[in-house]
Amino acid sequence: MPTAAKKLKAIAQSEVNEYADRDSQIKLLGKAHQVQKDDLKERLLDGAKCPVRGPFILEICEQQRSTIDWKQETQLLLEEAFGVDEGRAKLAEMDAAAPRATVYQMTVKRNLKYAVA
Repeated sequence: MPTAAKKLKAIAQSEVNEYADRDSQIKLLGKAHQVQKDDLKERLLDGAKCPVRGPFILEICEQQRSTIDWKQETQLLLEEAFGVDEGRAKLAEMDAAAPRATVYQMTVKRNLKYAVA
């Protein structure tokens, strides 16, 4: 909220229009970017090779993520009236035993072999 001493500057319709136009462009670019990212990632995962002559290369990074729902499991443990120490031990055991899901991320890296002419 503005303070009483601060004089408000009116917002011009052109500013609103410009902002709305940029917001729309950002959303469209975001959607197009996601479609292209999904396509490139799928092709890389299928074995396609990334060209190495340009300033950037694409690389697939594999990560392992736990599939456990910590909030739900914590609630169940508390409901079952585990003590603090026993509850922590149980959570640690569950995390160690939980299955891992493979997640692929595509990152953009500088191509160190590319020489700018």
